[in-house]
Amino acid sequence: GSWMVPRGLDEGQLYRVIQNAFKEDPPPGGPYTAQLYLYSLTGSKITDVPHLQTAYGGRSAKWVLHWRFFSANNDAVRARHNRFNRDIRMAGLPCKSFYNYIDGDTECHIEPSGMPSKVRWLEAYFSNVPRMQAIKSLP
Repeated sequence: GSWMVPRGLDEGQLYRVIQNAFKEDPPPGGPYTAQLYLYSLTGSKITDVPHLQTAYGGRSAKWVLHWRFFSANNDAVRARHNRFNRDIRMAGLPCKSFYNYIDGDTECHIEPSGMPSKVRWLEAYFSNVPRMQAIKSLP
């Protein structure tokens, strides 16, 4: 899974959730079952371009939180992955993710009816979705 961590977020609760998932209550399977990666998104190649100028959805993010829980066919590991996904959303992360690491377990693009929403899915990974759709629909 992966989530964009926006600038201005109070990261204290997020750090506690990460500490819990990777140190205090990690997924079963030993020390190599879980991996955590943090990618900085603060360079000028990203921040000097206006947020809505391109479809890149990470312009307002400070960093990407990317994790992997191996043994995904193990029900307990998958359950821990899904719980971590919910916990970090509860810590205040918006439904914005990095398009290279699309997470099928994400619930924020699912409508209350249980059906996936194409627009909500696009908004999770890209910026200025109406502009992107207008460009794509040009003849």
